[in-house]
Amino acid sequence: MKRTIDIPDDWTPEQALAVCELFHDITSAIWDAYTEPLAQPCQREAMPDAVQELEQLYDTSRDGAGAGAGADADDIPF
Repeated sequence: MKRTIDIPDDWTPEQALAVCELFHDITSAIWDAYTEPLAQPCQREAMPDAVQELEQLYDTSRDGAGAGAGADADDIPF
């Protein structure tokens, strides 16, 4: 795996751990503050084909009839 940023190669294990803990704390704070806005893009990235299929199946913008328009309960893919 190619690194996208350069990091020093002379850190002590303690320094490396401190940086990892810092990133963990930053990531946790971001998720706490932005859970809702981040959840949908992350889901799209993890399962793009399934999300796209569901969006097409339940697209409300086509006819304005609401979620599930044009799909029977038997057509639910799960």
